[in-house]
Amino acid sequence: MNNIKRQNGVFFTFLAAILWSFGGICAKFIQLNPLTISVFRGVLAAFTIGCCTGKWIFRPNRLTLLSAFCIFGTSSLFMVANKMTTAANAIALQYTSPVFIIIMTWLFIKEKPRIIDIVAVILILNGVLLFFIERLNYGALLGNIISIISGIFFAGVFFVNSLPGTNAKEAAYLGCLFHIIWLPMVFFDKNIAAIKLSTIGVIAFAGIFQLGFAYMAFSKGIKATPPVAASVICAIEPVLNPVWVFLIMAEQPGWLSICGAAIVIITATCYSIFVSKKRFKNPENLEGQDNGKVLSC
Repeated sequence: MNNIKRQNGVFFTFLAAILWSFGGICAKFIQLNPLTISVFRGVLAAFTIGCCTGKWIFRPNRLTLLSAFCIFGTSSLFMVANKMTTAANAIALQYTSPVFIIIMTWLFIKEKPRIIDIVAVILILNGVLLFFIERLNYGALLGNIISIISGIFFAGVFFVNSLPGTNAKEAAYLGCLFHIIWLPMVFFDKNIAAIKLSTIGVIAFAGIFQLGFAYMAFSKGIKATPPVAASVICAIEPVLNPVWVFLIMAEQPGWLSICGAAIVIITATCYSIFVSKKRFKNPENLEGQDNGKVLSC
């Protein structure tokens, strides 16, 4: 049963990453202020999660609130970064998150990373950098900095949700609902009057599927997947992001991007298999994880 739970955790985490990977396309297509996009997307996502869970009012604890704040920060900053730099830069720099997860685990849990964690993170980061190295120097400096800060918040999402007492579904709902703070930006957005039906459709997709259903899947996956492993699995997002760009906008990736994609996919797959086998061979680790303990390989 524990092994099935583990496999389901990997599946739902992977599904969340696929849905998240459409974020760059949505941000570029919607010609509105990034904070205007954030409020529409966030409120729609909160409504979706509320409909799926059947709960609308919560009394969250501090960890759940902290997780919700990390979700809110990740989403808002990523949307802003996409408008200030290229979508490739934004997603590549956000995926420095595994490094920050290891640092957080070391500082707050006092658990030193093992060799497999470090090797996986180094390979992932090199793959992501190689994937976008052709365009990494052309983005706006401030946009790149915001992308890295978004990566820190993204690391917080993985780390806090893995701690005992954090309700991932409540955090996802509240984190999306927090976007309503940007509502005043709607009234100052000059492009809102010229919004098209196609744009409304993309906003609906971004809110309901790309954010709402994605965080529903993530809330299921993170409770059965260690934070570093979940972050590595989600590294499929920066690989798929430019694939959608190619399919929808006919932007063809170069050989460096293809090599980077291969490194990320192979590393993520091998790491996930290794972690799954180790958990299966060590039942005490699975029991520890079921109790909410943060574990590393």
